Amino acid sequence: MSTTDALTLNELLSKSLGDWIALPTSANIAANTIVRAEGLNQHDGGRDDYFTDWWLYITDKGNAGVDRRIRNYYTSNTTCNVFGAAFSADAAVNANIRVHRYSFSQKQIAINTAIKDIYPILHRRLDLLELRSGDILPNSHFRDWAVSTVPDKWALRNNILVTANTSGGHYWGGSKSAGLNPGSIAEPSLYTSAVEYPRLLDLEGQSITFQAHARADVAQNAFIRIYACNVTNAIQTIQQNISLVAGLWNIARLADQTLFSNLTNIEFHVGIVNVSGDHVWFDNVRVTGLQTQEYLLPTDFRHGGLSRVYIQSDGDCNTIFPRAWDEIIGWQVMDDGTDKYLRLPAVYSNDRYLRLVGVAPLETVSASADTISLGAPDTDLLIALAKYKLYQMAGEPASAHDDARFMTKEAKAYMEYQQLLPRLRMGIPSRVMQIPPVRG
Repeated sequence: MSTTDALTLNELLSKSLGDWIALPTSANIAANTIVRAEGLNQHDGGRDDYFTDWWLYITDKGNAGVDRRIRNYYTSNTTCNVFGAAFSADAAVNANIRVHRYSFSQKQIAINTAIKDIYPILHRRLDLLELRSGDILPNSHFRDWAVSTVPDKWALRNNILVTANTSGGHYWGGSKSAGLNPGSIAEPSLYTSAVEYPRLLDLEGQSITFQAHARADVAQNAFIRIYACNVTNAIQTIQQNISLVAGLWNIARLADQTLFSNLTNIEFHVGIVNVSGDHVWFDNVRVTGLQTQEYLLPTDFRHGGLSRVYIQSDGDCNTIFPRAWDEIIGWQVMDDGTDKYLRLPAVYSNDRYLRLVGVAPLETVSASADTISLGAPDTDLLIALAKYKLYQMAGEPASAHDDARFMTKEAKAYMEYQQLLPRLRMGIPSRVMQIPPVRG
């Protein structure tokens, strides 16, 4: 899949606007508001203040990402004096800068607005193996992260440090694993509970199996744990420790565990026994035993569209990538106002992958290194709409003279977008009519 980073998107928009000057500085940036770049005299017509009220953006080195309006410009020494606080002192010479009429930040807003408005004409294609039949745990392949240190619907205990890992060989079946680093307290863990996901209380009185794949690059001791509490405050704790063989995926399993009735809370933990040593990756975590037809959808489908659903027809979800699939007809998407759920027309046997095919909006960008799942020539259509959005923003407020000028620019930009649209519009995966089963 082609990707394009935010810095490149901004460059494409700048060039489309004819608003592109990029060059290195000719002196290191000191702890003041001065930037010197000798190459600017190729553009200033020999005039002081030529770049006054333009914008200066620093793309790298110690002040990367700083976007400032130019207060004064002096052609004799090609120096810009900018508004705002002093820069960080940077000993590096030749930091790269961009000088624009429209600010980098304003263009970024226009790009993100275009990304949101252009869906589903441009989108990300989704073909996900993240759900398993019979599994009630939320986000158990750790695809979705509420923040960079905690997977969605999960929580941390005992000073654990957790990061998403997408390196080949360090995830199983999905696209990410959760990498746990030992903290300073014994048995740190990553867990989900009825607090994060109230539907786990449906497991009360059930006989369940809790299992997870775990891997470490050096020998390490890991564990999985079930913790439950009922209305009488009785506590149920079931744990399995496992000595991980370095460099291999190991399976930890607590099979056929009968839970309390009248649960008030239940927690499922994956963790590290030691307070030192190397990190451990967990993936393919699941709990089966409850006959379920509803599954929490990955967050991509909260704003995207699900087109087709398949179930693995050969083997089980310990297979990294199954080859045989049967399409499911009659599924529905349920929305509780916060999350979306896939409801299947029947209960299927446990531990088989559910394959989800659909589309989602493109990612928005913030940091210059952020990427979207789009490449050339499709970026041409996005940039054309971003140009139109930028002129819309820049035209408000405006004088009567400027208003007419911006309306002309808007019209030209929108015409460019419409000309590209027939050629670059993306197709959406076809859907099968979902006919409810006939009940006698």
